[in-house]
Amino acid sequence: MEETGRIVRYKSLERLSQTGFFVTGHHCFDYLESMLLHLTRGGGKGALETLGPLSKNRFLPLVFLEDHELYEAYQSLTNLYPIFEDESNVDQSYKRNRIRSQILPNLVSEGMNAYRTYWNFHEWEEFTDKDLADGNSPSVDYLKLSDTNWNKLSRAKRKIWIDSHLKMMDLPPLYRNQWDEILSQENNTKIRWESSKLIIYKVKGKDLYLLRKDSRLFQTPKLLQNQGSYYIEWNRETREIPSLSNEYTISTCQAGDRIQYRWGKKELSEIMRELQIPEPIRRFIPILRTEDTLLIVFLSMFDKSLKDIHSEFS
Repeated sequence: MEETGRIVRYKSLERLSQTGFFVTGHHCFDYLESMLLHLTRGGGKGALETLGPLSKNRFLPLVFLEDHELYEAYQSLTNLYPIFEDESNVDQSYKRNRIRSQILPNLVSEGMNAYRTYWNFHEWEEFTDKDLADGNSPSVDYLKLSDTNWNKLSRAKRKIWIDSHLKMMDLPPLYRNQWDEILSQENNTKIRWESSKLIIYKVKGKDLYLLRKDSRLFQTPKLLQNQGSYYIEWNRETREIPSLSNEYTISTCQAGDRIQYRWGKKELSEIMRELQIPEPIRRFIPILRTEDTLLIVFLSMFDKSLKDIHSEFS
């Protein structure tokens, strides 16, 4: 329930944002709560790195304030904006509330400094005005991990390998029970595991993909017009396309789609499978088409090493 509410809340903030970035009021004491909560649930070293200062497009300005500065800022904010207390915050049936009310005060009385503890386990990389203007994010949308390396590593080392790549994506490491779920699929034709933030996808004998669910990979392509020219926008890429008439449309892969490919017509889903495009992404790749003919499939907008498929009729 808590995770579902968080997803809905962040999606709403993202829609309201003019830049794609938004801020939340998390501070260093919230970090201590979350860290201890994760540790009691069996979290590893990734629990110490939770609540990063900038995670994809969510910025936490209050983590830059020391403990005494946070109190002063809170007093100033209450004079400017109404601050609403969630009534569930006093409910001691929730572990987070028990940590906040019973454990944290004791740690602070013993000399624990929330600000210093937070920055012992976090780093801050500043981004330029151009980065923000371009809508860039520090997070990586997806990573592809070699099947050769997968086969060389033991099960324990595979987890370390995946966790290190998840860190590059600003995602937490896998819990032991999550890793066990993934390993339980190891003898299947394919592995597909997902959480609220991540999809892990691997076909037997092929490379493994780590896919962020909140990335632009999972957004519908947009058709844009500027001064008589037409463009497709998807996955942080913008591609100019031929002049459109009323018979041309932009869509994504539909069941049964076929395209003139090499020596004959072939199902697009089969082509994507052969090119190792992960199944969760296939239905988002942009296609220029008429009502009954696929003209261009923009595979390079997903992976620059791939060539777009041009029908002989395009």
